[in-house]
Amino acid sequence: MHTRITIYMLIIICLTVLIGGCVGAPLAASPASATIVSTAEQDVYWPADEWRMSSPEEQGIDSASILSMLQEIQQKDLNIHSVWSSAMATL
Repeated sequence: MHTRITIYMLIIICLTVLIGGCVGAPLAASPASATIVSTAEQDVYWPADEWRMSSPEEQGIDSASILSMLQEIQQKDLNIHSVWSSAMATL
């Protein structure tokens, strides 16, 4: 009986941790002086005819890691024909 209760408790704890991990946490810590702007006040952007474009570094992504991924795809002759990368509605 204790074994069954222990197993159920472990399952509940694991599920709680997994679900808690799904909460959207910021990728980088915000400075203490950052101003929080509500969504209604922000310039809401949704791509229609064209997407905004920027460098990976402008979106906080290391371009060397993207290059490494593309080189590995080519070296291993993987059956991948395209790669799409977007961050914050920007290509």
